[in-house]
Amino acid sequence: MHSMIKKLFPFPQVSELEAWLLRVFFGYGLIHFMPGSMNQTTQPVPVGLANIFDLTWMTDPVQFNAFRSLFIFAVFAYVTGRWMCVTLPSLTLLHILPYTLMNSQGHPHHGYQVLSLSLLGLSVAAIVTEARGWGIRPKVGHLKSWILPLVGAVAAARLFQMWIQSSYAMSFGAWCFANLDNTNAFRLAISVNLIVFFILAVALRHFLQVGKAENLEPSLETRAWQLMAGQTAIAGAYLTSVITKMLKSDGAWLMNSHYVALDFVKTTRQSYYSKLDPAFQFDPPGVSFLLDNPWLARGFFGAGVVLETILILAVGTRSLALFFGVSLFMMHRTILELMTLTFYTNEMVAALFFINIPFLIVWAKDRFFPANPLSGR
Repeated sequence: MHSMIKKLFPFPQVSELEAWLLRVFFGYGLIHFMPGSMNQTTQPVPVGLANIFDLTWMTDPVQFNAFRSLFIFAVFAYVTGRWMCVTLPSLTLLHILPYTLMNSQGHPHHGYQVLSLSLLGLSVAAIVTEARGWGIRPKVGHLKSWILPLVGAVAAARLFQMWIQSSYAMSFGAWCFANLDNTNAFRLAISVNLIVFFILAVALRHFLQVGKAENLEPSLETRAWQLMAGQTAIAGAYLTSVITKMLKSDGAWLMNSHYVALDFVKTTRQSYYSKLDPAFQFDPPGVSFLLDNPWLARGFFGAGVVLETILILAVGTRSLALFFGVSLFMMHRTILELMTLTFYTNEMVAALFFINIPFLIVWAKDRFFPANPLSGR
């Protein structure tokens, strides 16, 4: 039984660079999607932790700015790869809090749920690998194993927040939106912020590696389980969605799936009447096409359900993960084009954990810039 499971879910070889790039890109994505402010002053229909705590303090700009600073610090602490059995659960809790307040208004939104679930999966993997003795076991003193990484993470977090709030960033953003259309301006601003974040992450990595007496990077087992845990949490989220569809519809979801297009008509019209945005004035052409072709709609949505169901089989296998990751990304892009419904967070985790852009970067580096065998590396 154990050998069959190992064949079905093989143990991937994750290099230190791939693991670091995965932490950097995922960390930036967490910061990018974290709201800049909160405007929910009450929690009339509390969910989750809001049943225990009053989270409306986040409406205060000063308090939320302090909270966001702590969140950015936790992200950089996670990027270092140190103490992940502590940083990841803390980061998970910090990530959940603002979205819990948002979902306590009586109209829950699950758009960011996949990020929280990914963090939860990574947290469990970090705790388990640490309990099994696979975590970092440095013999160096507290200065190198704790104090310097903490100082580095605090400095990097502060510098990144200073960049976001600086006049340079604001003037650059103003220039973008003055000279480009909204979509391209937004993409350029994201790219610049990612470059700044990446530079700070490289500086932090260099700072922690200078004069180190031993390897303080996560072990091979930890790196592999971090990748597989992320894949498992994401695949589990999609599988839960499939099970929920079937249970709530008494198994008739596929036959009734062509009615999903009607939900998008309703959403589009609600968006138009709420904001009077001309972009939502007319129903998306793809929706009308699906309404006029019910069997084609059933085939389209049915293919998506099949993909969501078998995604779990890609865990640990790079070729399958790449195939299913590209399929997942294309599914969400197709939904965006047909029905203007966005799944940016889902696309991000698919690109990182299944398509695995960090692995592709490392593969390209090794392919085109191989290490010199005479260098001893």
